[in-house]
Amino acid sequence: TKYPRFLGVTEVGKLLGWDRRKVAVYRKRGLLPEPAAYVGNRPLWTEDQIKPLKKKYKENKPGRSDPTRFIYLLHGNKEAIAS
Repeated sequence: TKYPRFLGVTEVGKLLGWDRRKVAVYRKRGLLPEPAAYVGNRPLWTEDQIKPLKKKYKENKPGRSDPTRFIYLLHGNKEAIAS
């Protein structure tokens, strides 16, 4: 039987290129899936739960050098920039 690989906050952060604080903020805002398990009060996700998020958050993130980044963040869509 193959068991899933579990990831804690630090491992999730490494996989997504985030620090622990960003993982905690995204979790608190409900932007991460519900943890698959807990060890004590520490959440654990399976690798299968987190891998799709790497692509999702990378695609939806405007580049830091993009001058429209601030406007994009305010309006939430690129169409608002053109109008």
